[in-house]
Amino acid sequence: MWYYKKELKLKLTITQRVEMERILVGFVTFGFGILAIISNSESQILLLKRTYGNKGWSLPGGGVDAGETIHEALFRECREELGIEVKDAALTGFYYHSSINAQVGIFRCSLPKDAEIKLSYEHSEYKWADISELSEVGATPHVETTEWEFLRNVGVSLGVPPEAILQEDKATNTFENARFSLKVLHQHT
Repeated sequence: MWYYKKELKLKLTITQRVEMERILVGFVTFGFGILAIISNSESQILLLKRTYGNKGWSLPGGGVDAGETIHEALFRECREELGIEVKDAALTGFYYHSSINAQVGIFRCSLPKDAEIKLSYEHSEYKWADISELSEVGATPHVETTEWEFLRNVGVSLGVPPEAILQEDKATNTFENARFSLKVLHQHT
């Protein structure tokens, strides 16, 4: 990614770019993001390992660019991070991500049958994890507990008991915020 300042063209490393984005986020009053819960035929969830920061595991996703819908952001982020067009995308909820002051839309989607994942520079590897394994996967710090709670709820909908997914229940009021957000969204559409 290139940043311009007074006609000076700077090429930044991934770490510098991420730090710059974190600094710039402080100037934004409110943002939007997306996350993709991508499952395979065995009901496993796709996780990506970051190449920067603490290099933890997270869901595919990112920010919504100016002038972009959340659906467009989902497809763009998956193309960028996975090299694939996702299919069967369904918005399943929202949650408020307090550390970046953003409302995040969470989508459930799948990959084409013979899709070959081609990771971007942002990720070093991927894996398919059973819902019951999620408590063992080290999450990236900025991936809030609510995302893993949301996955737990997805697991419950697939028939996995909640206690098998997260050892420690750290529920917050974020799901109430998500329910409220969906109610408001439906009232205005």
